[in-house]
Amino acid sequence: MEDVREKMWMEKYAELKEYIIAHKHLPDKHKVENRGLLNWWKYNMKRKNKGLLVEERIAMLEELSNMRSKEHTGGWTKGKPRKKREEASENE
Repeated sequence: MEDVREKMWMEKYAELKEYIIAHKHLPDKHKVENRGLLNWWKYNMKRKNKGLLVEERIAMLEELSNMRSKEHTGGWTKGKPRKKREEASENE
């Protein structure tokens, strides 16, 4: 049973790594086709934070995290006010 889980974990890891290489960020939670990968990431980060992952997997997740772009890729950032609709349309 453990071999099956290990194989599945490694497959998801490889799939997410490929996604991050291509897009430079984690999958968008609003896009259904990649939501499974994002959920896999979040689940494993929760396990990491609870101390339930072995060091090897923690290192692998940190590798993925370091591959992500450091630039903000969308959404609202705390402390930065959104532009009002009038201002946004004037700039277009």
